[in-house]
Amino acid sequence: MALGRWREPLAALLWGALPALIAATGMSPLLQATAVVNAGLRPVVGRYLLGLRARVAQAGPAGDAPPLLIMQSNGGCVPAERAEEQAHRLVLSGPAAGVAGAVALGGQYGIRQLVSLDMGGTSLDVCLIRDGEIPTTTESWVGEERVAIKMVDIHSAGAGGGSNRHGRGGRGRDWRGGDRGGKVTGLFTPKTLGDSRWLLPAAHNM
Repeated sequence: MALGRWREPLAALLWGALPALIAATGMSPLLQATAVVNAGLRPVVGRYLLGLRARVAQAGPAGDAPPLLIMQSNGGCVPAERAEEQAHRLVLSGPAAGVAGAVALGGQYGIRQLVSLDMGGTSLDVCLIRDGEIPTTTESWVGEERVAIKMVDIHSAGAGGGSNRHGRGGRGRDWRGGDRGGKVTGLFTPKTLGDSRWLLPAAHNM
């Protein structure tokens, strides 16, 4: 931001040398933060998506590769090439897919008022669905950055598969992060919700 009047010419110069440059000049602070998030995600996400697209192309008949569509934060899908360029639009795309699935399933049964709950490894994502419409918002937070991304209006709680469960009298939340717990990982660590999901069907079959 301290470059002042040199900011625009420098961006133009770098754009010619670096085609993948994410330019954030002339933008509001909110859009600049969004560009920073995209710049951080794109090298990793883009490399993965382009590699995945190449593998999908090899798996199909020559010249007739199936399309590779990627879920976005707003609940829609785009081709992998576009998703690679706009990696920031994939934030919370997994939970967004859960909401889209809930709306589709509810529609089959004529249910238009829904609450979707999507448990992953790190969080339980909840969405209130009214009249069969996927609710969206145009601003959200990615870590400590407030960004301008249209996404499904999802609320996350720290109660995913990596959260420790407690017996009677247990209080508060205790999250293990990527360590899913004892039975899931084969380690005798405090039992998590992921362990419970593994153990309950086993106990039922005894």
